[in-house]
Amino acid sequence: MWKNVFFDSVGRMKARSTVGRATSGAVVTAFLCLILLKVRISGFSYILLSMQQDLGFSRDSANSLEFTPSAAGLLVVFVAGALSDRWGPRRMLAIGITLFIIGAVIVGLAPNLIWIVIGRILDGIGIVTIAIVALSLINTTVTDPGKRARVFGFYAAATPAVFMLAPPVTALIVETAGWRAVLIFWVVLGLITLVAMLRYVPKSTTRAGGEMVTPLLAGAVLAGASLSIISLATSDDFAVFAAAIAVVALFALIVIMRRSATTTLDFRWCRGRGLIILVVALCVASMPDLFFYTNMLLQYRYSVPIVFIALLLVVPQGFAVVGGLLSGPVSARIGPAKAAQIALLVSAVTCLATLFVTPDAPIWVPVLVLSVIAVPTLFLVGPITNTFLSRAPAESSGAAASINKAAGNIGGVFGGALVGALSFAAYQNRMAGILNADGLPFPEAELIAGEIRGGAAVAEVAARISDPVAKDALVSMGPGLLDAQSYSYAVVGLVSAGLFLAGAVLMFFYLRRSTSPSDVGAGHVSPR
Repeated sequence: MWKNVFFDSVGRMKARSTVGRATSGAVVTAFLCLILLKVRISGFSYILLSMQQDLGFSRDSANSLEFTPSAAGLLVVFVAGALSDRWGPRRMLAIGITLFIIGAVIVGLAPNLIWIVIGRILDGIGIVTIAIVALSLINTTVTDPGKRARVFGFYAAATPAVFMLAPPVTALIVETAGWRAVLIFWVVLGLITLVAMLRYVPKSTTRAGGEMVTPLLAGAVLAGASLSIISLATSDDFAVFAAAIAVVALFALIVIMRRSATTTLDFRWCRGRGLIILVVALCVASMPDLFFYTNMLLQYRYSVPIVFIALLLVVPQGFAVVGGLLSGPVSARIGPAKAAQIALLVSAVTCLATLFVTPDAPIWVPVLVLSVIAVPTLFLVGPITNTFLSRAPAESSGAAASINKAAGNIGGVFGGALVGALSFAAYQNRMAGILNADGLPFPEAELIAGEIRGGAAVAEVAARISDPVAKDALVSMGPGLLDAQSYSYAVVGLVSAGLFLAGAVLMFFYLRRSTSPSDVGAGHVSPR
């Protein structure tokens, strides 16, 4: 009898070991997918200028290339989640990684702009699919609350860790081998990820599914709304067209969902206690982007090479890694929802440090300010993502990852429009006030300030002006420009602080409405 007991124990130990290896392999694959995503996001801006000079397209066309993957990705954001729940993560990751590789190959071999656009569309669809399914894979694979907190902490730290390494490496490849060589690096990384996925992610049983019209319409609503907001500053006609598409798609989506008893796009589980509030909090928390505005300040104010700026920003990215790693044990101790609320409050306070970037501040001051802000803002990513995904029923994990991705993208678009509009308006008004104080009539001062805000060099504007008063005011504008830049950066910090504070208030109401451990995101929940 003791032999049976012994061999039963050994069998259970081997089974647990096998399950543990499978779980670890799946998590490693998910992290490889997320690293692939971050390498592409962080690297494209460093190849765009060389690409533009090589193929000879306009600056407007270059800007549109930044938006093409986001629009294409939003179009399939709910389709990817629905198909992941239906087909399983293995098949969807294979599709997403393959689309990414094909898109990278097309961009790398592109002879003109049209082929780059085609490659970027495939790239965007693939990347969004990878991001959604990778999060879904983590969500369904790691169910223990303590382990989930640690895994999502590493997930939060992965972003700044990649952003520390990828930009300098990309800049070095561009300088030594050209921009097309960067695409070879992306393809190799994609192939490594594909091999890991085939090795570690098991096959899933295909579930019966329904229509795919509602996920496509929901994606069209988001894509149209996002493109409309993005295009407001450059093309009113296109903004109206995109908004019209969003409205028509939304109307069709509402009609179909009201008339159909069952649809693939099902948000009914989001009616759980406080979940709508949590989704809004996800959007609001995604709105501020101090890394972007600090990068802009460094490039416009300080005359240093862009590669040096990329290396300089490694410092705040390192602090961001620390914030992400700290979020795991803190979330495991107090719960991810409470950890997210605290991170939002601390983020709001640290954003006020932008007030210390004075007109005569040396370059290390904004870098230090960003380093302080980076800790709580990246600490936030893991807990708030864990809180939302842990509330999803197991069979809707892909849909939950889609909603999480959509909330982040929409928050980023709205936040970029809001913070950008307010900061640039503050920049223009400050310059106009300084020129007006130097003797220019305010309408003329406002017109000149608008040209400078639009990117015109001060010397270029001064050369076109015949009024000696205006010319003298512009020639002596150097200190005024520094003052306007500091004022605009302070506005970014104040608006971001307000947004983070609003997110903390939303999390307060979420915690009040969510009383059980599963409701506040302590673990994975079963279907209600």
